Amino acid sequence: MKQITFMLVLLIATFSYAQVNDFIFVHTVIGVTGPSSEIDHPDLNGNPNAIIAISHNKNPGGNEDAPNPHISGVFYNESSAKWAILNESFNSMLDGVSFNVYVKGDDSLGESRLSTPENTDVSYMVLDHAGLNGNPSAIIIMTNLYAGVQNINNYGFRYTGTQWVIHNEGNNGDSPIPEGASFNIIAPSDNNVVAYKHSNTAGNTTGSTTVINHPFLNGKPNAVFVFSHNYGQEGDPENVIIDKVLTAKYNGSNWSIETEDLSDMPNNAIFNLAIMTSEVASTNTNELVNFNLYPNPVKNTLNINSEEVLTKITIVNLLGQEVKFLNPESTHVTLELSDLDAGVYLIKINANDRQSTRKFIKQ
Repeated sequence: MKQITFMLVLLIATFSYAQVNDFIFVHTVIGVTGPSSEIDHPDLNGNPNAIIAISHNKNPGGNEDAPNPHISGVFYNESSAKWAILNESFNSMLDGVSFNVYVKGDDSLGESRLSTPENTDVSYMVLDHAGLNGNPSAIIIMTNLYAGVQNINNYGFRYTGTQWVIHNEGNNGDSPIPEGASFNIIAPSDNNVVAYKHSNTAGNTTGSTTVINHPFLNGKPNAVFVFSHNYGQEGDPENVIIDKVLTAKYNGSNWSIETEDLSDMPNNAIFNLAIMTSEVASTNTNELVNFNLYPNPVKNTLNINSEEVLTKITIVNLLGQEVKFLNPESTHVTLELSDLDAGVYLIKINANDRQSTRKFIKQ
């Protein structure tokens, strides 16, 4: 194995250039003979401060399965000035294996965390962050950040009642976190990405697979998302240990989360998802861009002005439930939202075959 060099970033990433939005894309391994595969992307090359997370995608586009039953992480190779995906077991990457890669933008919370004796108690590492403390509803994504310490463990998030912690789920939740292990942490908060919690139930889980029901994923084989296990708050019925390597998989109509070894997926587990909206909100490349949506945040009345006649408007909440629908056939639309609960919503706006999705906040 070639010597791996890296740069560990311990602070929230900041950028001196223009506003950067969150985005997720698919990286496929081609022509690799070792345990890592470099990512060649213009927004990541030469950017050691990037905060990225990955999830294995077993069959992007609904194509033939390409399994990878190994715990994977990421690292920055200073010699090539590129990020790479690494099998932490140092098993070779196989051609055709794909990963969904989530790159944090300017608006989302994100940072790299190093396990130290001060923040780690055996199998727990405390995430003491003002944006997460006291917020049991936070949706967080994580990925191993290889920093010279091999970390062959499956992890989940756990809420202590005041703070979130990273929890090693090995040995029934008792395995220690290696000192010096590092993690990339992202809490999505960007127009391009929807944060969503999926709960396993007897109705959506069969054998090794739990099926996700979300309008930005259903029927969309090219959708992209990343996910992490959420153990929940101590004492919740969702306190399920999942010491398994997991993957995203498309079954022909829905995306699912599947165990790589095809062992049974436990019921009642929760998964945090970050879903790329701009990839999955439209089935064509004609994005609607010439319109204004204001005010945002909104209290009661939301206005939309467009250069094109708007033919369909749909508002959904972050559970994927449709809360408003109309066919305005107008270039100016006024929406009365006083009946909606306060929170974050997604609005899908159509002008015939052109479409765009935006996030807005209802106060």
